[in-house]
Amino acid sequence: MEPLVWLGTDENSTLVDERSRLLTWYDKSNNGNDFIQSKESISPIFGHRVHASHEVVDFKGNSFLYTDDLIELGENFSIFMVAGIDETDDEVDSLFSAYTSCSPRTFQFDARTPGRFEGMLLSNNEIANDVKFLPQSEMGPAIYEAVFNFNSQELECFLNGKTLGTAFYHTPPDPNLVFRLFTNLSLIHI
Repeated sequence: MEPLVWLGTDENSTLVDERSRLLTWYDKSNNGNDFIQSKESISPIFGHRVHASHEVVDFKGNSFLYTDDLIELGENFSIFMVAGIDETDDEVDSLFSAYTSCSPRTFQFDARTPGRFEGMLLSNNEIANDVKFLPQSEMGPAIYEAVFNFNSQELECFLNGKTLGTAFYHTPPDPNLVFRLFTNLSLIHI
């Protein structure tokens, strides 16, 4: 299996300005799917904290990164993400989202409730049935995985390797999407 995107925090994986603002997060898969933020005021901060001997990318408030180009996910794909959630301040705070203004076939994985992270996979029922995967709020560091398997028409979500359940996955997402990390926008705004 070849990743479409591989982001890490090791040496030479980021372009950071003199104020530790992350401007570009380089794709290590050699597919050129770099994540960027052109507005300094909403750029995440890099390297101020360490977790498990790795420098941390801190997304605060409205900071987010997005792909510099469109990504074609295909029908069958997985999203694997190591993330620590310190706080949420809006129901649409999302670990990840994929969108295009040309099609409603987009999705996001969001908090669902301010002050909590409940893992709501939201696509407005366009690609899969909307479902809240986490039985309770999950804050702190964790490994999140979403497996989109169109062959079996199933979307399965995992937390730290344990399944959280499935949803009916009935339509693949739009083939050309911009992918965002830690966005604070709902599907109707993107």
